Amino acid sequence: LGDNLSGNSINRQLSQVQSNISDLDSNKMTWYDSTEIGKYQDDIMHGAGANGGSIYMVNGIEAGVSQSRETYEQVFMDGPKIQDSQYFMIQNNAGISFKQCKKGQWTTIQDVHNGKSNTAWTLDGTFNANFINAGVLQGVKIRSVDNDFIIELDQGKIRFIKKDGSSEKEMFAFAPTYVGGQLQGINAIQNQGYSFALSSKGNNGALLNVLEIPKDSTAENRKLNLYGEVKVDGNFYVNGVKIDTNGGGNSGGGSGWNGQYPPEVTSDRDKRYWQIWALAIGAGFSKQAAAALLGNAQGESDANPTADEGGGRPGFGYGVWQWTDSSGASSGRVYMINLMTRAGVTDNPDTITAQFKLLMWHSPNGQWIATSSYPYSWTQFMTLTNINTATQAFVANFERPLNGHPERSTWAQEWYNKFVNLEIPSGSGGYIAPISSPITVTSEMGWRTSPITGAQEFHNAMDLVNGNPTTPILASGDGQVVQAGSNYYDWYGNYTVIKHADGLYTGYAHQSRIDVSVGQNVKKGQQIGLMGATGPVTGPHLHFQFMDQYWPSSSAHFKNPRDYIKF
Repeated sequence: LGDNLSGNSINRQLSQVQSNISDLDSNKMTWYDSTEIGKYQDDIMHGAGANGGSIYMVNGIEAGVSQSRETYEQVFMDGPKIQDSQYFMIQNNAGISFKQCKKGQWTTIQDVHNGKSNTAWTLDGTFNANFINAGVLQGVKIRSVDNDFIIELDQGKIRFIKKDGSSEKEMFAFAPTYVGGQLQGINAIQNQGYSFALSSKGNNGALLNVLEIPKDSTAENRKLNLYGEVKVDGNFYVNGVKIDTNGGGNSGGGSGWNGQYPPEVTSDRDKRYWQIWALAIGAGFSKQAAAALLGNAQGESDANPTADEGGGRPGFGYGVWQWTDSSGASSGRVYMINLMTRAGVTDNPDTITAQFKLLMWHSPNGQWIATSSYPYSWTQFMTLTNINTATQAFVANFERPLNGHPERSTWAQEWYNKFVNLEIPSGSGGYIAPISSPITVTSEMGWRTSPITGAQEFHNAMDLVNGNPTTPILASGDGQVVQAGSNYYDWYGNYTVIKHADGLYTGYAHQSRIDVSVGQNVKKGQQIGLMGATGPVTGPHLHFQFMDQYWPSSSAHFKNPRDYIKF
């Protein structure tokens, strides 16, 4: 035991060694104990069957890929055992895969290993998924297989991009629209050189456009093409003019004429032609087609609404465009008035306004007959941009004379040159809008389907809103209050009417509060009440009218506010 026993005897040291050996022998592990510890270690490593376990360390033998007991893959489960689990994540030297089965369908680790993956992420970075439930994606680019086409999502904008070498060209985008730093909505943006279309797929697989913004559409020359049948459920307007089934505005008369002339128009003759010009432009005519009306009016009557070719005798023409009873039974004036009755034109028949309304009704209702030389419908004629074509189309399709009239093209060009650069005055009396900007017109004046009853009705005003349901209502002009209360008609609610010095009246309906009284004089821009929803309405708005009578006896006494105010 060594030479230096620190004073202890050899017998004492032997006694201590024997005692220690005896202690070790009494505490040695049995075979059963060692196997239980092995099982416990296996449970800890594999997880399957352990209380609350959900992770399984799988060796090559269990996975069926080798004879090695070394760990090959790791399985994560949503239950304590395979047969109690539905969702699995497997990690091995191929990557990570996600699998799913019906609970109890898989009972062994080989079932899990051989099961089909729903999603897989391989070691080379490839991510394959049938479905991705994402949270926030930022700055994402999705490329086509050939890298020629890219969809980019960034900063709230979706861009459709064409890859051209090293450069990227945006074709189309959906982007948020901000006004004054405030988000207003989503804007669809088409870039020049690329078209945007909504299409239908034909039986042969070809795409046929229904709506298209063509490649050559620009901010300065905006274009939109519609193909096929177009249905409008509600009112339809062109350049602010309501288009009805006859292609014109109220009674085919467009927006009307406001009685104002530019300072350059001074003679009585020029004023007659200017009135036709203003009516045509207001009804949506191109300036060239408006000039065609003037050239033909000069040839027929020198734009005189009372021009009587036969002095009242039957079979002769009357008015600006010389209406004539082809049967010879009536005088031109009687024939014209009969047509106005059918058209619902109630204005004085011996005025340009009444006869223009009749023109807009009569043309698409039997008088206009397209010829092979000028195969244009009345609506197409209104948009022609060649003066000679427009003038001769009117001669051939509306007048239909025995002989042509080439001189009318010359006259049309002269009137065009005289009027083309003159601004149409905004209206008389210096009227202003009755609510503050930004103003939205929710319903124009004219025939419409009633939002209350669903029946056809003549809407005798414009409905206005500006985003504030209780916005102040302002007097549109100086005048005297002749109505202030809710005792007019049930459908107006709280209603104010102001009489103005020019003989016109303005009406303000559906107010939530009236701030003036009958007999009170008010100034233009003075607050007279608050917008509201009194009376039968679908929401707060201002029903704003112009009238030439306080108690209008017919729709003819209501005037379009657009003739007096620019909205």
